[in-house]
Amino acid sequence: MAWHIALAVAFATIAVAELADKTQLVCISQACRYPYAPVLAGSAAALVVVTAVGVLVGSVLYAVLSPELLSLVAGGLFLAFGVLMLVNWWRDRGREEEKLCEVDPDGEDGAADMSNWRVFASTFGLVALAELGDKTQLAVIALSGKYGNPWAVFIGASLALILISTASVLAGRMIAGRISLTLVELVAAALFIVLGIVFIVGGVPGF
Repeated sequence: MAWHIALAVAFATIAVAELADKTQLVCISQACRYPYAPVLAGSAAALVVVTAVGVLVGSVLYAVLSPELLSLVAGGLFLAFGVLMLVNWWRDRGREEEKLCEVDPDGEDGAADMSNWRVFASTFGLVALAELGDKTQLAVIALSGKYGNPWAVFIGASLALILISTASVLAGRMIAGRISLTLVELVAAALFIVLGIVFIVGGVPGF
């Protein structure tokens, strides 16, 4: 598989999925309370580390499983993610979305008296915990196993994660007020289901 295809699919898939992910809610919440720089650095570092772990696991799977079986496993994972996201969307439809910025970072109740290193560490820990075992990390594992091009998947997924996280940190309050997370979740669910079907079909002999 050409590296640019793996990179493009990883970037597009992870970018759409991450928009509706709880990791970005953590980033927005942190950006509402603390200075942008350490929050951005902490979230980016955590996402790169977790993505690297996912790529490593996917590479191991690529080495021990057949391409057909990997396609079926990856397709099953993406279909499961898509269905779960559709269930969440159906459950949450019509519900008023909660405010993500409960405090004004410019006001008296804004950023706490924390050093940049403590903000960095707290953001790193929160984002890493939110991302471990999350659908985006499992998607990275599936894509790495499917395409067998770990560097392309790592670069594409990392760029997508950092881009979305940067947008969340720098424009958290605007994003929280103008983007419907339930609508984004519906789009992401559709993308995951389509990819799941494509991967499963590709893993069936004769197709």
